[in-house]
Amino acid sequence: MSHEIRTPMNAIVGMTEVALREEMTPGMRKCLKTVQSSAFGLLTLINDILDYSKIEAGKLEIVPEKFYTLSLVNDMYEIIKARNNGKLALHLHMPDNLPTALYGDIVRIKQVMINFCTNAVKYTDTGSVDIFLETERIDDNHCKMIFSVKDTGIGIRKEDFRKLFKQYGQVDIAVNHHKEGTGLGLMISRQLIENMNGMVSVESEYGKGSTFGFTIPLVVKDWSPAGTLENYHYEEDDEEDENALFTAPEARILIVDDTPLNLMVAEALLSPIGMTIETAESGFETLDKVAGTTYDLILMDHFMPGMDGAETVQKIRALDGNPNQNIPIIALTADAMSGVKEALLASGMNDFMSKPILIDVAYQVLQRWLPVDKIVKTVR
Repeated sequence: MSHEIRTPMNAIVGMTEVALREEMTPGMRKCLKTVQSSAFGLLTLINDILDYSKIEAGKLEIVPEKFYTLSLVNDMYEIIKARNNGKLALHLHMPDNLPTALYGDIVRIKQVMINFCTNAVKYTDTGSVDIFLETERIDDNHCKMIFSVKDTGIGIRKEDFRKLFKQYGQVDIAVNHHKEGTGLGLMISRQLIENMNGMVSVESEYGKGSTFGFTIPLVVKDWSPAGTLENYHYEEDDEEDENALFTAPEARILIVDDTPLNLMVAEALLSPIGMTIETAESGFETLDKVAGTTYDLILMDHFMPGMDGAETVQKIRALDGNPNQNIPIIALTADAMSGVKEALLASGMNDFMSKPILIDVAYQVLQRWLPVDKIVKTVR
């Protein structure tokens, strides 16, 4: 299901991005932006359903890493401001002495924050949404992250509390039937928070609003004050800005995928970089190509009939004396299930990109793995 659903989304997201590069009327651009926004909305629903399947299979994993607190807050707040689109008064409350760096699953923490905030915006027609974030010291190496979002929406009846955090559940159907969503978000959020040894909370008064929140323990990597969001910039901003735009006209890459539409999408997305792009539709064709041509990088699909991506990579790695034997190979897959990335890397691939291909991610990966001497920096 993961593969079959996400593969057509690759074409929708990718070709919309390509189309938006063209000159067009404001009306047409608005139409394409609407398609793009709807595509990302659909991806959110798909990911909810896939997360639910992971919960059922007991494979909803937490992957901790060091992260910067203000990076988390900035990403979350920018997304919520965009979804609010000026509808409500939006306020962020946080002290300037939050720890600079923490250790936890930033992706999943952000997912829960965004879910709670999106619900607040969705179910509040007028008034305001207030977002609160603070930390509480536990010991020299740990703290509690305390997050909550308060809205002035319709609130929840006492008898409907039991429906919260249930799969496919939506309270007050008569009032909220027009609101979009799977009804899985709260259930997934609670499971994620509990998997991080935390707990969720909810308070609500019908007709006056609700407050959803969570508390989780985290390892502190840097206790120094993070400061305010107004003064924030990504720790990697300078480097990313410097490298954001580049071409590689001397580079030659091979894209492997058994679906011609996916090859067309990938070629179109990457065409501004100016590389020589060749394609192959099978593992067998790939082996023929690498036998006669030297490449700088290969983008390798996972699922292919006859010889899948992992087997193809293993055969390339066994080509003693071939200049492509140790070439960087990037996995491409629409399979979002747990363990897939690790399995592909273990097969001999160097990096991983999921479908739908997001252009910013693709450019970062190419920049990371293309030969440095073939990357030409451009000026904005």
